[in-house]
Amino acid sequence: MDERQIAQLETIKNKVRDILGGDPSGHADDHVERVALLAERFASECSESVDLQEVLLTAWLHDVDDYKLVGKAQAEKLTNAVKIMAQAEVVNSLSQAVLENIAAIGYSKRLNGRQPQRLAGQIV
Repeated sequence: MDERQIAQLETIKNKVRDILGGDPSGHADDHVERVALLAERFASECSESVDLQEVLLTAWLHDVDDYKLVGKAQAEKLTNAVKIMAQAEVVNSLSQAVLENIAAIGYSKRLNGRQPQRLAGQIV
């Protein structure tokens, strides 16, 4: 990752920590950090080429709009993820890929037959 991507990721981490820090529902920032660390490891071990920035942004943002935290309406719009990536100045194509991943990640989504199509989302 280049310096710009690292700076974007740091901005995103800080904003996620602001939103999820200390959440008692199991969606706290420590959970998201563990997911990101595991996803980074899986991406590095993957035999296929995968965009590490997409993996890390998906991992860090996957719970900021969880319906149990923000309600169904906001969860469907991924309001927090959209806002955070805009603030971090993530390019639109990457932002759209991350949103596609996040929209398909989750236990209840999996029960309804929805799962990530992009490799980065599958890794997370």
